[in-house]
Amino acid sequence: MVTALLVSTLAQASDVGTSKRIGVGVATGPGILDATGKYYLNDKMGISAYLGTSFSYHMLRGNFEMEFVELADWDFARMDMYWDAGIDLGLHTAYGFVDGQFGLGGGVGVELQFHEVPAHVFVDVGLGVNPLDFCDIYEAPGGFCLIAPRGAAGGRWYF
Repeated sequence: MVTALLVSTLAQASDVGTSKRIGVGVATGPGILDATGKYYLNDKMGISAYLGTSFSYHMLRGNFEMEFVELADWDFARMDMYWDAGIDLGLHTAYGFVDGQFGLGGGVGVELQFHEVPAHVFVDVGLGVNPLDFCDIYEAPGGFCLIAPRGAAGGRWYF
């Protein structure tokens, strides 16, 4: 049964973003380990989500993403550049305290979308603004509270 699923999936591998709109995978960035998903609205735009943890920080991130330039198209894959904008919600549990986080952010990234398998790998970087953050509990490593780096790296398999 698994073999039949893989064979049927491989037969239509180049359809990521068209007929294969839902991707699930793993990433790192918002948390040390995140579950991630993406739903393509059309072949260039999608909504992505991350749910993860970094021991004392638990988070949910949602992004709108749009591919805006094709950087390269090789025999095995295509590389696209995209921008994203989204919202971060977090819960910090440290030193016996619990505090929330709310932030907005965005950035740019690149993704490598494979031709023969319905998968892609990605990396993005950006900045976030956190008007509600955990600075009242303790100073974050490196002093990041109100303005913080934002990014992720991972991969997704599409169905």
